[in-house]
Amino acid sequence: MSKQAWASLCLAMLSCLCVSCATPKACDPASNMGQCWTAQQRADWYGATQGSRLIPYAWLTAIEQPDSTAPFLTDSYIDAFRYIPKGGAKGVLPMGFAVDTQDDTALTESKLRWWSGQGGKEPWVGLNCSACHTTVMSYGGHTHTVDGGATMADFQSFLAALNQALVNTQAQPDKFDRFARKVLVQPVGVGSITLWRRSLDTPANRALLKTALDQHNRYERIHAVMNTTSVHYGFGRLDAFGHIFNKVVLAATQNTTDGAPPDAPVSYPFLWNVPQHQAVQWDGIAPSFTVPGGQPFDVGALVRNTGEVTGVFADVSTKPSPAGGYASSLDVQNLMAMEILLTQLRPPKWPADFPPIDPKKVEAGRTLFHDHCSGCHQVLDRADLKTPIPLQMSLFKPGGKFMNPAPGTDKSMACNAAMATSPTGTLKGAHFAYVDVLHPPLGDTAPVADMLITLAGGELWNHRDVVAQGAIQSFLGQHPPPQVVPPPPKNPLLAAQLGRDALCDLAGSQPILGYKSRPLNGIWATPPYLHNGSVPTLYDLLRPPALRTKSFYVGTRRFDPVKVGYQTAQAPDNPFLFQTQAGDQPIRGNANAGHDYGNAGFTDAERYAIIEYLKTFGETP
Repeated sequence: MSKQAWASLCLAMLSCLCVSCATPKACDPASNMGQCWTAQQRADWYGATQGSRLIPYAWLTAIEQPDSTAPFLTDSYIDAFRYIPKGGAKGVLPMGFAVDTQDDTALTESKLRWWSGQGGKEPWVGLNCSACHTTVMSYGGHTHTVDGGATMADFQSFLAALNQALVNTQAQPDKFDRFARKVLVQPVGVGSITLWRRSLDTPANRALLKTALDQHNRYERIHAVMNTTSVHYGFGRLDAFGHIFNKVVLAATQNTTDGAPPDAPVSYPFLWNVPQHQAVQWDGIAPSFTVPGGQPFDVGALVRNTGEVTGVFADVSTKPSPAGGYASSLDVQNLMAMEILLTQLRPPKWPADFPPIDPKKVEAGRTLFHDHCSGCHQVLDRADLKTPIPLQMSLFKPGGKFMNPAPGTDKSMACNAAMATSPTGTLKGAHFAYVDVLHPPLGDTAPVADMLITLAGGELWNHRDVVAQGAIQSFLGQHPPPQVVPPPPKNPLLAAQLGRDALCDLAGSQPILGYKSRPLNGIWATPPYLHNGSVPTLYDLLRPPALRTKSFYVGTRRFDPVKVGYQTAQAPDNPFLFQTQAGDQPIRGNANAGHDYGNAGFTDAERYAIIEYLKTFGETP
């Protein structure tokens, strides 16, 4: 994906618009961990829909846990998957679970009806950015929420449990009866106040509900089959590209065998400073493209976020829409608003209630970092939300303009992303990025990355009026916040993989066959480390790979401020054993080698000095 291709998409949509950058608001020194968001901005981040539609709100608040009569949406159950509950009240959604009430006239899979006379704006629940990019850490009785950080959520287990809960509801008469009695009630009231409840529980509506539930479960089974993998991700990891690519392939071909196992999970990247990056994602696959005039309106960000929502439960069709492009549930206005929010998010500051930082160690670490690390990791002031961050890649086969040493890390994610191809199905004949007439249209087969950018471009073209309005508002310095919809009134393939690896080994120094480096502001708040979460602490990362721990437990939010990472001993809140190798062989996707640039030359005192400096990275001396 060339920058020129992304530019053509931008220019086709926005013609000659220039965008100026609004002056950011002054940072509130009392803001959460010095990250400078107001309470309202944080609430918007936690609750605004991106157009993700996972399950109807009425269903989510009514279903029970798979093997229990307890409600699915209870704090303790949600916390078991390490999503973040918001406070115990019935019907209150976890952080990052957003209500979407758009009209479903142009939609497909989420246009379900389960009672007679039901309208087209039934509330659905999906995930937004904050579900995957907010974390909580605790130490000494103090708990801190890190906005834009890497969640510890176990997405894979959560989704399996949710799907099983719905299957059991369909299959077990007692569960379905309790479910129907809760769902088939229509609250009547004013605003969020319910005055009375109108019963919809009739035999006819129960039949409609059963049909809708069956339809939804069949759709989810198709995705589950396509995303089957023997790899258990555990806490804090997800093969996002694998899931997104499979969603694109399924939308285009309707064939589950055209995809590939999502078997290369990675840690969730942290999001502060992201608007400054020339390219994002671990493998640098997604370039930015800011319209002339500078930030904050970044069409590159809009396209990549469209791809993210497409993979995370957007309702999307690859059949051309009468309005042009591809119809989807994408909420473009909120995507633009949430990206603007990120332009104001600072890296977190080491909390005052954590152990104090040793200034002498910081200075020693600063010198060591400058001598050994700064060639790859740009030093950026923590308050600097403007300076561009150029793309620096460490390729498996160094060459071209990227001359950094090879990373030596597990290459599965980069290989999967670069080597995935598929029949194009209904996307055949579409121009790359949908509007890029300078490139040949997609043929019978194409890289899935190209299919993704084409689908995302078509989705945005379908919403081109909203995109243009957002650009104009940005030009005028107007940045409306994302719109948060409050919840409604409360109502109770192994052979194929080996082929990808072989192709990857034969490939040359492609720009995305490697991983990118970045400034390390706030790195202390983002464990575990390496792109695949295979190293538990900064201390372990600075050791020679042969001496790094080969297995450790994951899931706790209890922080280790000395080695800097989460605690690794087995405990009730730390149940998942992460293993980097089986016997003496590294496990594909889990290997913890690499990032070794003379690690054996450090003494332990020097390692701890570098760690102390990284706690303050970007702070003015």
